[in-house]
Amino acid sequence: MKPSIPLLLSFFFALNTTGQECNVMLDSLKGSYIGEYRKGLANGTGTATGTDSYTGQFKNGYPDGNGKYTRKNGEYKGKFEKPYTTEMLTNYFTSNSVKKKNTLISEITFTVKNTTAGGSTNNQPVLPKSEIKNIQLVQGNYTELVYDSTSQVTNRYTFRNIIYPFSAIITFERARSVQQVAIAKIKLNENGNWMIRVDVEQ
Repeated sequence: MKPSIPLLLSFFFALNTTGQECNVMLDSLKGSYIGEYRKGLANGTGTATGTDSYTGQFKNGYPDGNGKYTRKNGEYKGKFEKPYTTEMLTNYFTSNSVKKKNTLISEITFTVKNTTAGGSTNNQPVLPKSEIKNIQLVQGNYTELVYDSTSQVTNRYTFRNIIYPFSAIITFERARSVQQVAIAKIKLNENGNWMIRVDVEQ
């Protein structure tokens, strides 16, 4: 006699909720996790407990969807999203990284580098660096932009007094090809001091 479909489903979810180590990506929730998972990450409905706790929906290790998040100083019920997302809209990026440094200030610092920046030969001058050409705000705002070009190989842009969530489509000028620009969409859902680095292909 073949097992019924409900029985098979029950067995599947049992395998996906117990018996294996499962990772939650937020440091404040790392500790214990009970719930559904996929490929070693919390996916589906579950409860994670660390310095804070969260019960609700997860996606790829992050709270994502409806749930209840309890901090030391309070509780929030509602819809959650991943702390950040990046989408490279063109193929002219060799790498990118996003890191939340702290929550003391509301700033975003972009460090822009290209593979040939600062290079030179005996017969050629120092090659130019990639720059931010345009910023199209989608959500949130900022009050000040500080530009630092003192480095020989990178340009640094610091956006201050950010209103979160912050989302923008940013166009980077490629040093050797002004006709073909590099475009990325960045979204930051949490307040804090964010460090973003992009390497632009020439």
